[in-house]
Amino acid sequence: MHDLQATMIASRIFSGMLLLMLLIVVVSVTGFVVPSPQKTSSFRSMSTTTTEKEVQSSARLLKAKQLLEQLDVVEPPTTTMIAQDVSYTSKSEVTLPDSFWSNGHLVEGDYVTRWSRGKKVAEPLVTYDPVAAEKLLFRQPTKWLVRNFQIAFPFGIWAAGVVADYLFQKSNRRLRAIQLKEAISGLGPAIIKGGQALASRPDLLPSEYLEELQKLQDDVPRFSNQLAFATVEEELGEQFEDVFELVEQEPIAAASIGQVYKARLLSNGDLVALKIQRPKCEEIIALDLYVLRWWAGVYNKVFEILNRDVDLQSIIDDFGELIYREIDYVAEAANAQRFSELYAGVTDVFVPKIYSELTTSKVLTMEWVDGFRLTDS
Repeated sequence: MHDLQATMIASRIFSGMLLLMLLIVVVSVTGFVVPSPQKTSSFRSMSTTTTEKEVQSSARLLKAKQLLEQLDVVEPPTTTMIAQDVSYTSKSEVTLPDSFWSNGHLVEGDYVTRWSRGKKVAEPLVTYDPVAAEKLLFRQPTKWLVRNFQIAFPFGIWAAGVVADYLFQKSNRRLRAIQLKEAISGLGPAIIKGGQALASRPDLLPSEYLEELQKLQDDVPRFSNQLAFATVEEELGEQFEDVFELVEQEPIAAASIGQVYKARLLSNGDLVALKIQRPKCEEIIALDLYVLRWWAGVYNKVFEILNRDVDLQSIIDDFGELIYREIDYVAEAANAQRFSELYAGVTDVFVPKIYSELTTSKVLTMEWVDGFRLTDS
């Protein structure tokens, strides 16, 4: 027993400093700035000020804001449903207002996405619950012990290379950037999300790193077609070949949470983008958030000693809430439809059609649109 405890403690000490970099990655996701003792303004107030300035400076955003203010929410009869029992959440009652998005696959209780009163974005069915996750995962030390090593090992190799380059005055920045990208791409959705965020932070990384990490947007390791099509069949309740015909046999893009296929609907010949979620996506994300949150608590104590008013755990919780919204494709579809309604009168804004009857929390079917990256323009 003592040997096991010693091993667990040694593992966390070994990987702690390396995971600090991951916490910095998550900080970059939210745009959080560590305040100095002289600066008392909070991150939330800075974010609010920035948002207000952006809205005021953009006529289009101002119009959207006015449209949102004109929306009338009618208090409906209350309907309750039981949320699906998943890995790291418990069953809970969900109150559905009249403005909820549904279809034949979403009204039986397992998949419901709605707008909560006072909110203008669709709420996912499964929300991030750090307390429930901690209670469950704390009793499974093997999982988070192994995960600590899985995260620490590739980052440790990369960090050792960076230190060696510095000591021996070698210029291997491009090589180290590629090495970091490969390390991140193999560590699952939450870590890849952090890498994607770093790709937009030239204030933190040199250009070589930015160029490589930008590839995490749509070029991470694919999972097999067999697993992808099995997910579609399980979610839609139909054979893949009875609904879709692939235009290209391999996915055209793969990112942190899922991969996209170009396909054609057999029913009407429409070209669609078929987005399929990675297997065990929520389970992996919950585990990574637990590990990051544990280390965030450790560093909170360090910041207290340094008289710094920083709560890294709350940043991890915000990150967890955001990423849980992304893994519910019904929420994404609902928000796309609401966006389309708001911008219906703007001729130079196009929103792809959502095929709601072919959309669930793990499968998203939408109109195919050819385009290009903003960075390619």
